[in-house]
Amino acid sequence: MIQILLLDDSSDKRESLKSVILPLSPQGEILIEEACCLVDGREMLQSKTYDMLILDMVLPEHRGDQESEMNRRGGVELLEEIYINPSIKKPTQIIGLTEYEDEFSKQQKEFKDKLWYFLFYSRKNNDWKIQFKDKICQLIQMKKDIEMSIKNINKFDLGIICALNEEFNMMQKAFVSCKWESIQIEGLPYVFKITNVTSSHMKDYSIIAACANKPGICATSILASAMYNRFGVDTIFMTGITAGINNGDVALDDIIIADAIHDYSSGKLKEEVSGDIKFLKEMNQIPANPSLIALVAEFISDPEHLRIINNSIHDANLKEEKDNVSAC
Repeated sequence: MIQILLLDDSSDKRESLKSVILPLSPQGEILIEEACCLVDGREMLQSKTYDMLILDMVLPEHRGDQESEMNRRGGVELLEEIYINPSIKKPTQIIGLTEYEDEFSKQQKEFKDKLWYFLFYSRKNNDWKIQFKDKICQLIQMKKDIEMSIKNINKFDLGIICALNEEFNMMQKAFVSCKWESIQIEGLPYVFKITNVTSSHMKDYSIIAACANKPGICATSILASAMYNRFGVDTIFMTGITAGINNGDVALDDIIIADAIHDYSSGKLKEEVSGDIKFLKEMNQIPANPSLIALVAEFISDPEHLRIINNSIHDANLKEEKDNVSAC
């Protein structure tokens, strides 16, 4: 949201200025607040930081002042006060304007010295609108660039989630040459671990990982949502003990596609004879999409696909040449 303070005693001039600004943001991303005297404008500048101040140079001190009481240097004096008064929050940009030619000539230097922009407002022609529109467009783009920069600072390429702490510790050890750092975000009940890796193709990836500290869909989905919304990860992986135990046809590191998963997060409370409350878990089987299972079955039935996967694993030095993964 772009916040603009329009400080001008002329209501028709304020409407004219707004008619230029508002069409530049049809999604309502610009909020315009108005003041018509120096006292009101000063109070509003003390209350918040505006992205832009549009400042008329000839202003009354108070609302209702007569034209004879107008301060011909009101805008210049407020501009000076913005720099020396610590209670005033300095706007990101300031545009000064006046419709008095003599004042425009006198006060141009005041603005140039402070690197702000000064416009001559005319009711007879629209030349000023072109310059004014350019400055508003520059502000909109600058705001977008700043927001994107802030967003990218907290963005990670990959997210990794573990349900249990034992899994989380083993996952970190798997990144042999990586140093994990801990970060905490206010409002989120997790300790995140971050690191960077470089692929065999010399591409760098930023990674953020966290542990839900409990099994179940609810805990994992909450953590996944927080990780996506807060850090904008492109891909989220969940790793655990699945395929982590040699058992018959399943070997370590095999690719497993489950046709169903079991959720134990629902159930009911039961009071024991001793008075203790026990939670009886109710198994809820959640099947995978049948069309997805059919596609996977067709994929793994082609030995060429597994050959490509194993070649990629060997190229990345994830397994020895004699070891291959299988799919089941």
